[in-house]
Amino acid sequence: MHLASLAIVGLWTINIHDRVDMGIPLINGAGHHRVHHLTFNHNYGQYFVICDWLFGTMRDPKKWKDLMESEESVYGEDAKKID
Repeated sequence: MHLASLAIVGLWTINIHDRVDMGIPLINGAGHHRVHHLTFNHNYGQYFVICDWLFGTMRDPKKWKDLMESEESVYGEDAKKID
């Protein structure tokens, strides 16, 4: 059981860091995780985006597509301009 859990978490970690976003609704994919690393103030969910949606911290990766292709981080007022 422990090895299966370790394998699943390992695959999940690769999934959110490989920059290939599957676009599955309610699932925290690579796009959501990338927005989190750009601002550190949004998309906190580990596996699902439901709590982010409920508490107003979810940002749609599709709206951030142009910025996600760059390596710049966005903080504060600049992050609000994208919303």
